[in-house]
Amino acid sequence: MNQAVWCNDSVQYTSALDVAQAQEGVGAEIRAYFADQQIAVAQNGCANMAHKTPDPLDREAVTSGIPTLILVGEFDPVTPPGYGETAAASLGNALLGRLPKSGHASRNSACGFALSSAFLAAPETAPDTSCTADLEALTFL
Repeated sequence: MNQAVWCNDSVQYTSALDVAQAQEGVGAEIRAYFADQQIAVAQNGCANMAHKTPDPLDREAVTSGIPTLILVGEFDPVTPPGYGETAAASLGNALLGRLPKSGHASRNSACGFALSSAFLAAPETAPDTSCTADLEALTFL
């Protein structure tokens, strides 16, 4: 499923020029190991996978007034906080919950679950975010 989403949402919209520009300034060893290898696998895999034809509207920001909770983890390397801020900008009724000392799956913490539950119970009311003060620092290896 991840590959299918990646093909439809990203890879088919990425040109060789886009890749070259993104790699500017990246060391050869890192580029060879991560970028070149993964890009080739993605492009070959996507070329052999059924996917829809790109639609320019797919790349436009969603605009809506529907109450939306966006939780972002301070140290999320997959969907960094800036992504949540960008998403919230076009959503007129978005609540952006910032979870300090948290990573990618911050919604799975007790605090993230409490925020999600409170939002689902009363989507028009900003949830109490005091639990974020109790989050423990991440341990980096």
